[in-house]
Amino acid sequence: MFAMILVVTGALTGLYFFARGRAVCPVLDRIPVEQLTTDGVIHTIKRGWSAGGVDFHR
Repeated sequence: MFAMILVVTGALTGLYFFARGRAVCPVLDRIPVEQLTTDGVIHTIKRGWSAGGVDFHR
C-alpha cells in the first residue's frame, strides 16, 4: 500500500513539473507532445523544476 502511494505521488509530481516546464517554454520553441522523446520529456521536467515563481496566468 505504501509503495502504491509513493508511485502515485511520484507520477503526479512528475506530471506537475512537466506541465510547469511546458508553461515556461516559449510557444515557438515547444516541440509537439507527440514528437517528444524520453530525453525531451526529461528536459521539460528539469525546466519545470528549475523555473522558480512562474506566473501561469500571463
